[in-house]
Amino acid sequence: MYDVIIAGAGPSGLIAANLCGLYGMKTLLIERNAGISEIPKAILVDDETLRVIDRIGLYPEVRRVITPGGGADYFSNKMKPFASVRPTEMSFGYPKRNKIVQPIFEKVLLEGVQRFSNVEIRYNSELISFDQNDDYVKVKLRDDDGEKTLESLYLLGCDGGRSTVRKQLGIKLEEVGSKKNGSSFEEPWVIVDLKNDDVNTRHTSFFCDPPRPAMHAYTAFGQRRYEFMLLDGEDPEEMLSDEKLAELIAPYTEYKPENLVKKAVVVFNALVAENFGEGRVVLVGDSAHLTPPFAGQGLNSGVRDAFNIVWKIKLAAEGKAAPSIVESYEKERKEHVEAMIRLSVRMGNFILTTSKKRKLVRDAAFGAMKIVPPLKRYVTEMRFKPKPICSKGLFIDIEKPLVGEMFRQSTYMDCDSEMVPIDRYMKSGFNLLKIGAPDEIAFPAMDSPVWKAINPNKISIYPEHFVTREMEESIPLTDVHNDLNPYLNKFVLIRPDFYVMGVFSAEEFESFTDQLEDVLEPKIQLEESYRVAL
Repeated sequence: MYDVIIAGAGPSGLIAANLCGLYGMKTLLIERNAGISEIPKAILVDDETLRVIDRIGLYPEVRRVITPGGGADYFSNKMKPFASVRPTEMSFGYPKRNKIVQPIFEKVLLEGVQRFSNVEIRYNSELISFDQNDDYVKVKLRDDDGEKTLESLYLLGCDGGRSTVRKQLGIKLEEVGSKKNGSSFEEPWVIVDLKNDDVNTRHTSFFCDPPRPAMHAYTAFGQRRYEFMLLDGEDPEEMLSDEKLAELIAPYTEYKPENLVKKAVVVFNALVAENFGEGRVVLVGDSAHLTPPFAGQGLNSGVRDAFNIVWKIKLAAEGKAAPSIVESYEKERKEHVEAMIRLSVRMGNFILTTSKKRKLVRDAAFGAMKIVPPLKRYVTEMRFKPKPICSKGLFIDIEKPLVGEMFRQSTYMDCDSEMVPIDRYMKSGFNLLKIGAPDEIAFPAMDSPVWKAINPNKISIYPEHFVTREMEESIPLTDVHNDLNPYLNKFVLIRPDFYVMGVFSAEEFESFTDQLEDVLEPKIQLEESYRVAL
């Protein structure tokens, strides 16, 4: 029996498979196609995704195939920019905008999966159906050898917008956001990828003047993506002819058919599944939600899904938490997914509008922002992007500051007086930070079953003024920037997905432990062999 079967080897499935490999779970990754799709789709990964990439040990490889950083310019009539995005803040340790060629990106992820002997990959293998009970899932597959039935503790449906897993569960997709006339957001766009790029800008360019909104963006390896809104009455097939493509692209560069990598008419949707799974079957990525591309968050939302669910399955599979822990996945992810979709819809409706009246309102609004510094920073630093914060889920006293938020990747000084990002010392399981001097706060004895179950990696973070360090059974770092001063003499429990599960003082340790047991409900008496971090 497998711990996890993953249906679909796109970005979400490959990230999930890497995480399963990292956590030591026996995993089967199946994909109905013969290999990775060679058709470019998504073109952007953000800082949160790169943090996950680093966690699975693939950042050096991914760094070589992305174009890091860069911003976006929004042009109105006469090619005058009315807004620009130039994010410099790196709250999570990486640039907020990084361009990819998806097939190349996926190949790196696939090579990552191949590192793990506990993860099996089967291409030309299609999920036909499944049944589940309280204990496991029976999955029927069809491959070159015929049909077969396999068993797994959990099934992850990473099989895209036309998900077989979602359809068999009978879960419907619901609209998120709407256009001004109340109809659902559903827009056809012409998508063109060209190689041998000769346009001299690394920033994404949005052309927002009616009648035809458009954009182009450098991705990587000499390729550039062009997108053009399809107008009412235009024939999709005709718009993909060389003649029409040359006409569309002429304002930016000369169209040469020999440079064509991809051309398609794609309908952008704003949809979310009414539920993100049922029982031991979970929907991840496009199978759970479809996001218009204007905020560049479709692929990234799928990565967040995988990072949220896999560690919970790990705990449940080992009996270190009750199976109900998996139910927190939808509570934590759906709200954030919908916020991302609404942002993308707003950007599509407001910025890339075909309405002249909306254009005038938009240009006036952005003009005002330019002369108000806080508003200007709000745009240039991309502070409009929904933050990775949960309002409910697997947290303790979520009303407390910091709880439910993704922990920032600030830098701290280590024993060698080197400034290092916190992730370098955080392990892949739970991490427990002790903030304060040793004579003021010490790690308590963690001998209860729940602490043994999660076995957190211990990190001591000293105040900037503290010099003398006593020998401790933890990693010592110094907070030279005083980032954590509000939490002096507190403990911060960080989950495997970097979210803060709880904050407590030494006096609150016993009550926090009781709440932790209530949340996780570990179901096994741990033996020495289980006392390992995730």
